[in-house]
Amino acid sequence: FEKALSFYGAECYPDATAAEVRQALSDGRDCKPYPALNFLAIEFLLGHLTTEDVGSVDRVAEWAEKEVRDGGDFWDRATVVDAALLRQLVTGEIGEHDVQDELVRRYLRVFTFGTRRQKGSPISQMEFLRDMTAWRKNRTAVDGLSRLISSLEEQITRRS
Repeated sequence: FEKALSFYGAECYPDATAAEVRQALSDGRDCKPYPALNFLAIEFLLGHLTTEDVGSVDRVAEWAEKEVRDGGDFWDRATVVDAALLRQLVTGEIGEHDVQDELVRRYLRVFTFGTRRQKGSPISQMEFLRDMTAWRKNRTAVDGLSRLISSLEEQITRRS
């Protein structure tokens, strides 16, 4: 994880340490949304991201939303929803049914812009997050991600 953390951190702020990247994101210093979100997701898996850091996650979502408004692609749209997912994981709200339903609706909207391969990527990321949070014994995240994945796969199958 430390190697990936360094990689995504350097994509935002070259030569910065993980602590400096965390601070820069907290301060709202601009960064490309995708590497910033991946950096924060790894921080979550390492147990370094807390509810106090939700503002950084929200900022990344805002940056991605700006990219979408400026003509962004599938990945920008997915990053907006992925940030919402990370926010729910950090706050522990991922297990709430209304949160689950809203995430499913948002992902399905994003999937209308993607290829089959692109659509599979967010689900693969969710599976990775689920597996890694299981390792950290975060039952709320594991159960919430499992239900989210099942719901998405069910909806995708239904629409195929």
